[in-house]
Amino acid sequence: MAILVLCDMNCCDEITTTTKGMRDILREETGHQNITIIPNFVPRLWMGHYYDEDIIRKNFTKNKKKPRIMYAGSGAHYSADGKTPDDFSPLNDLVRKTHKDFQWVFYGGFPRALVDLLQSGKVEYHPWVNTMQYPEYLKTLKVNVAIAPLQDNSFNRAKSDIKFTESCAYGIPSVCQDMLTYENSINKFKTPEELHDQLKRITNDVGVYMKESRKSYSYILKQGWMEDNIHYWKAFFK
Repeated sequence: MAILVLCDMNCCDEITTTTKGMRDILREETGHQNITIIPNFVPRLWMGHYYDEDIIRKNFTKNKKKPRIMYAGSGAHYSADGKTPDDFSPLNDLVRKTHKDFQWVFYGGFPRALVDLLQSGKVEYHPWVNTMQYPEYLKTLKVNVAIAPLQDNSFNRAKSDIKFTESCAYGIPSVCQDMLTYENSINKFKTPEELHDQLKRITNDVGVYMKESRKSYSYILKQGWMEDNIHYWKAFFK
């Protein structure tokens, strides 16, 4: 099947993809050089009305003693047996060590290695809702920081940074894996220790936190919502 797909791509005049990583893989596998990147953008219609500084500050103050740290990721990010290394497994020990300092919130999937913490009520889990309900439900979680861990491999390097940009739409500071996928991310980490340091820095003071929140939101204003970037598709289809 993969060979047939690659053959079909070589019959195309031009290919589009959403990331540099995927473009590089396609060039290597197909030899095709005419590949256009059209990034993923967050639609204003979908997430453009959730940013509110007063609510962000209120949520921070309410959770100051135990900030809410969210990882939103499907079950595909976790190994089925809870033992095989996966995107989140390097952080399992960090969650165990800090569950009294942070309220860890898992949205979508959940690491099997931490099931005991879930059963004892020490961490929080919310299953996926449908796509149209997703933005409103995310708002109800009242999280203070979002994280985006990934294993640094070719599959993940081909992904887009949608977790980062979605967080920016809410003005939620995020800390993302330091790799190609999140090259535009404001705060990055390589190790669990670096992530821990970033979380403490961001949530230690309301002034620092609100500055990080504004930086996050300013990114999506600079990049633009999907509706502001229609020129990418217009140029492609000329």
